[in-house]
Amino acid sequence: MKTTIDIASSILQTAKQLAEQEDRTLRDLVEEGLERVIKERAGRRAPEIIPVTYRGEGLSREFREAGWSRIFEAAYQGRGA
Repeated sequence: MKTTIDIASSILQTAKQLAEQEDRTLRDLVEEGLERVIKERAGRRAPEIIPVTYRGEGLSREFREAGWSRIFEAAYQGRGA
């Protein structure tokens, strides 16, 4: 399949030189690079998010019915925000 991509000229020039040194095509290098990135990222897992609660019972009583702005105010109270 053919496609068009925009590559920074300095990277393209270096890649062309490397391809020539290794007697390969630019296409070979691009495909190898994409394969490496795909494999590397496929192995990543999203970090586990552990919720933090107040003594295991959710928000403290004063914030259970409060909106985000009230919680924000309390978090920054006395800190100049």
